[in-house]
Amino acid sequence: MLGISSSASSDEITRVYRSLAMKYHPDRNPGNDEASVKFKEAAEAFDVLSHPEKRARYDRYGHAGVNGQGGATRFHDPNDIFAAFGDIFGDLFGDRGSRQRVHRGADIRCEVKITLNEAARGVDKAVRFRRHRSCHACNGSGARGGTRPEKCGYCGGSGRVVQSTGFFSMQTTCPGCKGSGKVIKDPCPECRGSGFVPAMVEREFHVPAGVDEHTRLRLPGEGEPSPDGGPPGDCYVFIAVTEHPL
Repeated sequence: MLGISSSASSDEITRVYRSLAMKYHPDRNPGNDEASVKFKEAAEAFDVLSHPEKRARYDRYGHAGVNGQGGATRFHDPNDIFAAFGDIFGDLFGDRGSRQRVHRGADIRCEVKITLNEAARGVDKAVRFRRHRSCHACNGSGARGGTRPEKCGYCGGSGRVVQSTGFFSMQTTCPGCKGSGKVIKDPCPECRGSGFVPAMVEREFHVPAGVDEHTRLRLPGEGEPSPDGGPPGDCYVFIAVTEHPL
């Protein structure tokens, strides 16, 4: 079904609401109690998301904030309000399974100095920088040798927990495994359960002719690894052109 990102504008929210309201309107579904309930839920959800004050309260306190109960619940991830709606309306009115989000690794920034002559003609360079790699002692699992991570008993391995109250069906990151779906009971002593250890790497790259001071060159996939199986980050090399000696 329709999905909207956490940066959705009021026009987008209105457009999605109208589409759902038209689909589930009682006049179009005579005698269909389920459609009637969904129509009411859509109207109530739209009432929250289309009013800045209510939306801000929900961002901060969850459903308690819009039910007039004060600050009972707080989302640790600002995107959880939209995950609670399955990207606003997806899971609220559909039977779509929850998707475990993966995160891209962090980017790395480093600097390489070149001469004016090298800047004018172009040059091949090498750069050394520190990043993390998979821990060889545990093969990246984070668990001590001979053991393995176990499925989180709190969320059943999904990395998400669902709470239903009134017209809200909220999905939030599992507090037991922090969204990974797994727990490590006996951490690897080498990486302390992270699955990664620091390492120095060296990469060669080409500086094209005619570069200027502070030119940024991208080394794709050479950044930090993802913590949960997503793509790695990139390494950005910033060029510093040294002055020609007099």
